[in-house]
Amino acid sequence: DSTKPKGYVILENLQFDDDNNSWENGRIHDPRSGSQYKAAAKLKEDGMLEVLGYKGIKIIGSKRSFRRVK
Repeated sequence: DSTKPKGYVILENLQFDDDNNSWENGRIHDPRSGSQYKAAAKLKEDGMLEVLGYKGIKIIGSKRSFRRVK
């Protein structure tokens, strides 16, 4: 789709947490609004990447799942 940005950094600065088997303390960027949120992510058993974007506390954040594109 030519309307979607290409080469745009969506996730950054995630740090792997061995205890929780997840990535924490990162940032996610919304290319539509230009907004930036705190981020955490986890690779699910089915290969989907589940990303949580939030402001403030995780419990009121929003989750999205992504599938790797070949």
